[in-house]
Amino acid sequence: MRQVKKGSTNVSVDLYIIDATDGTPELGVVFNEAGIDLEYRRQDNFVVNITEADLATPDLEDVHLDGGFLEIGHGYYRFDVPDAAFATGVETVSIQGTITGMIVLPQTIQLVDFDPEDGVRLGLTALPDAAADAIGGLPISDAGGLDLDAKLANTNEVTAVRMAALTDWIDGGRLDLLLDLIKVVTDAQAATGTGLTAIPWNSAWDTEVESEVNDALVALGLDHLVGVAVVGADVIDNSIMAKLVSSAATADWDTFVNTAEALQALRDNLALEASLTTHDTDVKALLPAALVGGRMDSSVGAMATNVLTAAAINANAITAAKIASAAITNAKFAAGAIDAAAIANNAIAEAKIATGAIIAAKFGAGAIDAAALNADAVDKIRDGLLPTQNVAFDNIPILFVAASDHVTPVTGASGTSVTRSIDGGAFGSGTGTLSEVGNGSYAYDASAADMNGGIIQFRFVATGGTPGAPDDVFLTIVTGGGV
Repeated sequence: MRQVKKGSTNVSVDLYIIDATDGTPELGVVFNEAGIDLEYRRQDNFVVNITEADLATPDLEDVHLDGGFLEIGHGYYRFDVPDAAFATGVETVSIQGTITGMIVLPQTIQLVDFDPEDGVRLGLTALPDAAADAIGGLPISDAGGLDLDAKLANTNEVTAVRMAALTDWIDGGRLDLLLDLIKVVTDAQAATGTGLTAIPWNSAWDTEVESEVNDALVALGLDHLVGVAVVGADVIDNSIMAKLVSSAATADWDTFVNTAEALQALRDNLALEASLTTHDTDVKALLPAALVGGRMDSSVGAMATNVLTAAAINANAITAAKIASAAITNAKFAAGAIDAAAIANNAIAEAKIATGAIIAAKFGAGAIDAAALNADAVDKIRDGLLPTQNVAFDNIPILFVAASDHVTPVTGASGTSVTRSIDGGAFGSGTGTLSEVGNGSYAYDASAADMNGGIIQFRFVATGGTPGAPDDVFLTIVTGGGV
């Protein structure tokens, strides 16, 4: 039951209205609906009729208007109740009414002396108007178990007599005298400590100091720098010494191999590198002869005929991970670099390229333009991707939909026929097989004769089916030799 503070003003309620016959939510009811009669009844009082009204805009955010009525949705309606319904003097008020052919579900509101909307003290003035533990709020115990009586007993122990005695001890000369005596001594010491008497060094301390220092060096492993051999994990991981010899995320001295990584070993390796640099010209002179083996010449500017073949490329060899973003740019291709002679028939086939391998992100702007492609190279790539001319092509999908509404799938098509036009010629009977897949979908297995051209246009016809004869279906297929 909803609670409203007595004397509240501008109160609105949500009325739920259903159909009197089937109980479904009523939609679109307006303030002047036929037979509408809304009212309120205060406890032990007569019914009071309310004059229904349209809100100002009307809008659900409009200000309160006595009798204001507006649809919220899903059978709910905002209804602005007059202030008199919530006046003090009773404990409840009911909102009810009737509408022709509908049922207004009544609701009873409890009128209370506190304010349910006040999140601090419910409008109860006997409580502080501040959150607990805040300034002006109720005290709380964060740890729990706050015993105010015990606190009172403890404070009662601080009597006037005891406070007087404590004050006398502090101000009567006792504590003050002690502090004054300490101040006299400390004032005698100059800022530089010249007031202190020098303590002479005792030679008996030498052995003790040396022993303590040595123990500290051993404890920290610093004796291993010169006086003791390194054994096992003597250096802590990620220490400065460990990081000097290890580039791992966790620097580990134990991975240091002095025969390869010591300064002398690094010097020897640098000498070898210098020797290789001396022979750089000789190595470069040998490379072209090693490269010329049928795959690329010494200039790496041309490719032997039919080198890039289907057999030379593994299935899924060209993947997205192998091609960096914008790696394929125009600058990478010489004019006519990719031509028909360099690409064997069917070399770049679907099976050779992994899903998602060649995407827009892999190509720079203008990566492959007319200057980079030989005219016949495009034909070679196309022939590897399109259906092959004069070769049977199975599972060509079509969808029959009813001619009556052009939407509903047709099942059990009867009186079917397939004709095709090859390269713009007259339609002739197809020699393939049409079979039903289901849900209006059919598959056509085209024969080699059906595919004997560059551009094939098929026409699929049926004279019957469920729910009726379908529309004719036209489908165009371009083969490897069609453009």
